[in-house]
Amino acid sequence: MTLIKISLNRDSIQAQAINAALKARQFGITLGSRKVQEGLFEVALTDADQVYNYANSLIKPKSILSNGGDRSKYGTHLCNDIKLVTADSTISFIDAKVNVVKTKVIHSQQLVGVTGSIKELIQDGDYNIDISGNLIIDNQYAFPVDEMQLLNKILSKNESIDVVSVYLNEIFDITKLVFVRGNFDQKQMKFFNVMPFTLNFQSDIDHSFLVEDNV
Repeated sequence: MTLIKISLNRDSIQAQAINAALKARQFGITLGSRKVQEGLFEVALTDADQVYNYANSLIKPKSILSNGGDRSKYGTHLCNDIKLVTADSTISFIDAKVNVVKTKVIHSQQLVGVTGSIKELIQDGDYNIDISGNLIIDNQYAFPVDEMQLLNKILSKNESIDVVSVYLNEIFDITKLVFVRGNFDQKQMKFFNVMPFTLNFQSDIDHSFLVEDNV
């Protein structure tokens, strides 16, 4: 316990009381800052997946799906976790960034003497999806060759790719993607073991067609 000596002078008592309060406040700030630093240092000593889980624990699970949907198939990760799945391969992206563009197919026609155009809504168009992230391995002196080979194998399939993502599945009802193009630019690399990428997809839907033989 710290004892603060205060004289009997009224002005002096007031000044020293204010000073004591400021010291107590500063002590609280310093103690809180120290606790934060200790927590960050402890997280820095863990591996990457544990660090992600630590950050994820700061957000309550119910905030992932506010409508009360089933979260069990997604695990405990946030909306930016993405899995690309084919019949024989799976790759996961942690904290990938997604850009979704919704389109409509509209037929427009110009008429003489009419301002603007006459528009006819044909149907909803495909979603255009950009996924940006990094392929990372633990060894800082090694390049993520195996990870890039796996991703390239998945993207080279001549078929739609299943996607598991809270963000895409629950909000946009997107469960299948068709790969359009990818960007793997080494000029953007900041670390030898981290390869940035940007992938462009279009959404896909299973269609069933009945073909009648008229012969």
